[in-house]
Amino acid sequence: RKCGALVLAETYGPDEPDLKDIGPVKVGEDLTEGQNRKAIMRLGIFGRVYDWWKRLNPEARPTILFAPGVQESIWFAEQFQKHGVRAAHIDGDDIWLDGEFYNSTPKMRDDIKELAENGDVKVVCNRFVLREGVDWPFLYHGILATVFGSLTSFLQSVGRLLRAHPSLARVLVQDHGGNWWRHGSP
Repeated sequence: RKCGALVLAETYGPDEPDLKDIGPVKVGEDLTEGQNRKAIMRLGIFGRVYDWWKRLNPEARPTILFAPGVQESIWFAEQFQKHGVRAAHIDGDDIWLDGEFYNSTPKMRDDIKELAENGDVKVVCNRFVLREGVDWPFLYHGILATVFGSLTSFLQSVGRLLRAHPSLARVLVQDHGGNWWRHGSP
């Protein structure tokens, strides 16, 4: 941050899942998709994700959401859309946008990036496909609707937000997975 390469991340932890009922979890390893799904996809989770997103980001600046699985990522995108917020989902095979599925080609991914950067798509949801090798420094808000067991996965994912950009003095991390206390501040 001192040399201007990274921006400050303000982290909010409105939810922390109870992991005691999901089976054995090895410290430092990511949960399986099934374990993650069981921890995160509880009754009312979308309402809390959406309400906190609206509270923290009333201008609906570019947002990335990390979900516990591909199907859950699509579900989150659909729920935002139902609330009048244009959202997209990206995974290794498919892209969901405006209720339609498309092949996840480099051109289509670039199109989604452009739509997010210019504000036409407010939230881009994914499982882990956008955690590494993705240069979207305009992202302002990150929603962690998943549990990151490994520090590497956590840092890769929140790292999508921390890169300096002329439009950013700070970024927001909205953590529904208890990751901030597990791994520390981004």
